[in-house]
Amino acid sequence: GINYRDNVAGNDAKIYLGAFKAKLKTFDLAGQHYVIRDLSLNNTSLKYLQQKPLVELVQHITNSVDSSQKEAGKLPLIEVENFAFNNVKVNYDDQISTTKAVADVNELGLVKLKVDLTNSKYSVDDAKLNKSNILFAFKPAPANNLKKVKDTVVPEKSPLGLTIKNISLAGNNIQFDNLGAKAAPKGMDFNHLKITGLSFGAGDVSYSADGIMANVKNGSLKEKSGFALNELKGNAVYNDKQIKLSNFVLKTPNTTIENATELNFTSMDDLTKHPERVKLALSLKNTTIGLKDAGYFSDAIPANYRNEKIKINADVNGYLNNLNIPRLQITGLKNTQIDISGTAKGLPDINKTFLDLNIKKLYITKSDILVAVPRKSLPPSIELPNVINAKGKFTGSMTDFNTNMNIQTDMGGAILTAAMKGPKGRESYKADVSLNNFNVGRLLKMQPKLGRVSVKANVAGTGLDPKKINAKFNARVLSAYYNK
Repeated sequence: GINYRDNVAGNDAKIYLGAFKAKLKTFDLAGQHYVIRDLSLNNTSLKYLQQKPLVELVQHITNSVDSSQKEAGKLPLIEVENFAFNNVKVNYDDQISTTKAVADVNELGLVKLKVDLTNSKYSVDDAKLNKSNILFAFKPAPANNLKKVKDTVVPEKSPLGLTIKNISLAGNNIQFDNLGAKAAPKGMDFNHLKITGLSFGAGDVSYSADGIMANVKNGSLKEKSGFALNELKGNAVYNDKQIKLSNFVLKTPNTTIENATELNFTSMDDLTKHPERVKLALSLKNTTIGLKDAGYFSDAIPANYRNEKIKINADVNGYLNNLNIPRLQITGLKNTQIDISGTAKGLPDINKTFLDLNIKKLYITKSDILVAVPRKSLPPSIELPNVINAKGKFTGSMTDFNTNMNIQTDMGGAILTAAMKGPKGRESYKADVSLNNFNVGRLLKMQPKLGRVSVKANVAGTGLDPKKINAKFNARVLSAYYNK
């Protein structure tokens, strides 16, 4: 082994070299082109400790770096035809920047690696990392004072380009820690990740200024929070004209997603500024969302619902501001069933959205309603039905609409035809309501006095504020039962 210690520079390094082999093919010093046929490193360990150097040395190093940058010209082009690391351990500890990296590499292999430092282009035919342990921890540096660095000139660099024909990761463990962030007591903590059994396979991976592409063949992992990924595959494309996800499959012990999504646009600005230019095609089939998985990412999921699941089948197409919805089917929670088709115009501005919906089925239970709607937001004098089963039509916006609904509940049945329009505070409305043997006493929490009622009524008026309502109400009672 070799030990090196420099108290002035603050460096402390130890290296134990097992077997190192290198076979050169091309060594063109003038052209800065180097080709290595075989490069292998086995049974080797390296420890590096960086402590605070002397103040004078810091300034000397800074000046040296500045001068070297000024004199820099063409950077090397390096090619390695076969690259192999086996049983290599690296321990890097920088106490100045509070950065620590530990790698226990069991098997790392690269075939036809090409590194073009001048143009920032990197490519490899095959890359593999198997049964290795990686740890990276750092503490973010405080924000720079922009007044001090506003005159600093940063040389323009070539955009990064990376291509990998095939990549394979199997049985790896990864730990990441942001030492400047407090650890979350539970759930997925992206500042403190501990991943075991990381496996990933993909082909035709590319990253450049033109976009990102990948054909993901497999993926699996487990995280310390309890979240587990069993399967991941699909084709992904991301560039300034398109976002596309095809043949996408994601599976966990609780969730299954089968998705095909395509967004086409003229520029990225269209996504936020010009929805009329963004064309969408989305298909979800055989998709089940486990709320236990959602609970790893959000505390908003009630504890008594974390074993529930939501099943979704959906087809949506058109431009973002003019969507066609041939199918939207949602079932799950305790017992909710939704089957809707129609169109939606004006999105994403909810105030300009116009809906034309055919509500084929809306079956929902009281317990599921209270998950989405806080009990405190409901009028205290109203008791919700245990079950609501409705179908009908809805046309219009949230403040200007027409609807007709046939509603069946455990309290009784109701038929509603209604229309409303006008700005908030000056709403005008009219409605025809028919109640069939409806338990109004239970609805109004007046069961000791009032029982079931059959009535036909119509109402027309303005205003929704109870203190400012101006309305006419006509009703014909067909039957009513009073409790004595």
